[in-house]
Amino acid sequence: MRPRRRRKGWSAPDGVTDGRWKRPRLSHQGPTIVMQHFVIGDIHGCGEEFGWLLGAIDRILEPEDTHLVLLGDHLAKGPRPDLVIRKIIDRRHLGGRVTLLCGNHELRFLEAIGRLGTGIAHPKLPRSDRETIELLEKAQLFELAVELMEEAARTIQYTMVSACGLWTVVHGGIDPDEGLDGTSDHDKIHMKTRRGEPNWWDRYDGSDGLIICGHKPLPEPVLRRDCRDRPTAINLDTGCIYGGHLTAYHVEGDRLLQVRSLQPIDRERIEFAVSPTVAPSEAPAAWDARGRTYAS
Repeated sequence: MRPRRRRKGWSAPDGVTDGRWKRPRLSHQGPTIVMQHFVIGDIHGCGEEFGWLLGAIDRILEPEDTHLVLLGDHLAKGPRPDLVIRKIIDRRHLGGRVTLLCGNHELRFLEAIGRLGTGIAHPKLPRSDRETIELLEKAQLFELAVELMEEAARTIQYTMVSACGLWTVVHGGIDPDEGLDGTSDHDKIHMKTRRGEPNWWDRYDGSDGLIICGHKPLPEPVLRRDCRDRPTAINLDTGCIYGGHLTAYHVEGDRLLQVRSLQPIDRERIEFAVSPTVAPSEAPAAWDARGRTYAS
């Protein structure tokens, strides 16, 4: 039997014959990247803007290194709920994690689906729900959308402990007097103060870590910090559906990312369209927040 030829440039270790010698594999593995979290505010069916915001995130990290947390109100009201669904599915196919939280409009959407199941006709549904369903049916994504909204309805809050500390995402907020654990699921979804009353984040002392929410549309994101400059409360609903912005918060990077809305200006909410030109300068505003990025 002819001996096997020695591989050029490699010599076998002492005591090992060529027949048992295998060339070692070279590893070109790069540095390990810890998954980063991006919490995205109320999308409301603004699929084009959602795509732009994902593009801005992808310029920071590869999709497989990111975990998106969408804090609710994903589909209703906007013109492209179908595109929102496609972007979520595409993201997961690329290896990125996407967690869907329950907002009040997910509950309304599923209630409308239940009414259809009892024989109620489309025209008798609330307008925003009816139009969302019709757009999804036209795109042949209705059944998939129902699955995703049912998935969202099962998640009221998302809590994580990372290098930046304890943080939680809910759609509406918490009752500062009751704390995170004492706040009912209903309030975590629906919490919204009346005009003239203090918002929950104005009374929150940070005892449950950082709380991130949406639900209440404001021209500017709210970013509260404690005396040690740690974020304690954030509101990311910046009225994309009203002509404002779609906003994300990079948890580990402690920075905001925003894209301008493509939606028609709601003249009853004109402040969203002109922000940040006339952004409020009081403490709750984040118009001068460090690390804020406007993506195009």
